[in-house]
Amino acid sequence: MTDEYSVRHSKVVNEYLDTTNGKIKIFFLPTYSHLNPVELVWNNIKAHGTAHYLIRSVEELKNKATQFLTSLKEMPKKVQALLQEESVRYAL
Repeated sequence: MTDEYSVRHSKVVNEYLDTTNGKIKIFFLPTYSHLNPVELVWNNIKAHGTAHYLIRSVEELKNKATQFLTSLKEMPKKVQALLQEESVRYAL
């Protein structure tokens, strides 16, 4: 399962999938789906990170988001807790 990022619909990806004889299939989740584990991480970053700052530029947003993602690497239990949410347990 994956999100609807346009690259996943590309000709290259589809050509590769054709070579797997159906062994690999992509199932697309709706955009911003609560079923997508990555959305839980982004929502956490927004709620506990970037929402507490006045962001004045795309570069500043990128820097803050990167800081919070980096800090999450140091908190594996927090990430594991996010992935225990009932809506995304299927992904484990």
